[in-house]
Amino acid sequence: MASLRSLLSDLSPQPIGNPNTVFYVRNTDTGAGAGGCCCLFTVPAGFTSISFEMWGAGGGGAGARCCERAGTMATGGSYALKTISTAAGCQYRICAAGSTGCGGCCGIQPRANPSYVFDITANTTIGCAVGGTGGCSQMTRGGFCYGYICCWGLLSGTGLGDIVMDGTGGTSIVTCHCNTDIHMMTAGGFGSESKTSSFCAKEPSGSGPYHKCTVPSWPAGGGSSARSCGGGYCHGQHGSQGLVKVSYQ
Repeated sequence: MASLRSLLSDLSPQPIGNPNTVFYVRNTDTGAGAGGCCCLFTVPAGFTSISFEMWGAGGGGAGARCCERAGTMATGGSYALKTISTAAGCQYRICAAGSTGCGGCCGIQPRANPSYVFDITANTTIGCAVGGTGGCSQMTRGGFCYGYICCWGLLSGTGLGDIVMDGTGGTSIVTCHCNTDIHMMTAGGFGSESKTSSFCAKEPSGSGPYHKCTVPSWPAGGGSSARSCGGGYCHGQHGSQGLVKVSYQ
């Protein structure tokens, strides 16, 4: 026979809770210089809080010609989090940065594109994660060997939000002149499954332009730089795309 306690528990109301709805904005074109992706979001009825997590695009690796290698490595895009109160009918333009190009004039890449959120109702930018800084090449003329040279990337700079974090740079390690041995490791974006991509390396001997590398870590991973040891021009690797995660309650 059922107890009074069990009967009363069956009649109690089920918890309603405060469910969180999530969607993502990203650019699915992974080609170099693919641009960005923007969408218009209108807050539906019943929602009063919204959070935006933003990742800027990763910086592109430097190009190379003649006898150049990586000097300063590209950085990943920055990360920003912004939470605001909202209401039904408020509108936001949400833009996820596309990848950077891979040309890089004179071995210097420009800053990558930002991901951002623009409040159309209030006519103001409420959050932004800046893109990573591009790589910069370094001349390696001469017949002498280096004992050991290691170059780190800079920080990307932050952005606008309640929490902002710099994107970090990769590492370039040279053991002996430009045509012998070099390793480059690129930085992944904040929260990416792979914090660094695979090493980009050259055989111990040879000359001419080259670039061998994996796809940069997504989101916001920086690209690796190219190297050239005598003639020709080699493009650096483009950076990875940005991302915006939207959560509203």
